[in-house]
Amino acid sequence: KRSQEFSQFREKYFARIEKNARREARAASDPVAEMRAKLEDAEKFQTLMVEANKVVRTKKTDAEKVALLVELGCSEQSAKTLLQPDWCGRIGFASYQLTNNLANIKRMRGRLSELVAKTTATTTETERPDGIKVVENADADRLQIFFPGKPAPETIATLKRNAFKWSPSNGCWQRQLTDNARQAARKILS
Repeated sequence: KRSQEFSQFREKYFARIEKNARREARAASDPVAEMRAKLEDAEKFQTLMVEANKVVRTKKTDAEKVALLVELGCSEQSAKTLLQPDWCGRIGFASYQLTNNLANIKRMRGRLSELVAKTTATTTETERPDGIKVVENADADRLQIFFPGKPAPETIATLKRNAFKWSPSNGCWQRQLTDNARQAARKILS
């Protein structure tokens, strides 16, 4: 029984070490470069699907079509599969596949622009006449509100309703730095 408990503990321990190593590797990677690579792959796949559909719809023999598809970069097996009709009778890549991939490309472009904007963002501080300091901390990706003392219970309730959390280590109310956070802070402090 003790050896069984030890082996279970050991498995969990090593699994935790692997998980932490994966997390550290992910944190060390550059999210902008990662997103650019994903976007590039999706765009290449989109052009491949469009070109493959052009080939599939030509009036050539199946052997010629397979040769052209292999030339485009498809494997011979997938080229033959593209020539077989699916359950709806469609050959080649279905229109929904092209549409979904294009939607993903648009989403990734938006995300890439957000990531680039975040990396170029700077920390800004705004001091109000009533002593409240609003900090857009780009390094921590947080919108922080520093009060000179403890705010009124109604203000605390409003902060909590708007997803602000008390941070004892920073001595402020904070939430993730987003447009919604900025809007909520303006509403709270108006």
